[in-house]
Amino acid sequence: MTHQQPEHYIPTYVSDQEKASWGQSSMLWGTPPRVVVNAKSTVLAYILWFFLGSLGIHKFYLNAPFMGILYLVLFGVGALTSGIFIGFIPLGIWAILMFIDIFTIPLRVRILNSIATARANRF
Repeated sequence: MTHQQPEHYIPTYVSDQEKASWGQSSMLWGTPPRVVVNAKSTVLAYILWFFLGSLGIHKFYLNAPFMGILYLVLFGVGALTSGIFIGFIPLGIWAILMFIDIFTIPLRVRILNSIATARANRF
């Protein structure tokens, strides 16, 4: 015994071109819209690196607090002991790490933003 569909149920078939014209209203098709989160800014990270990099503030901003503490200790010990020429060793290590940060900041920001986006898109 087969039941007929109610009158209000009339299936409509939509072409792919019409689907594309709907834009991001993909909730109708079972996939929720994707949320993009930009939690961190590359420009702000570089500004912090330039002005407060000696204190490791840019590392704290980029969710790397242990590296921020390391930068702070290396710079502090190096500055305090540079008068007896021992301080140039930690300052040299600090300078190398600061130079490496020039190239790694954009990657770190992208990683943090993708993690924030993934967290926002969990349902």
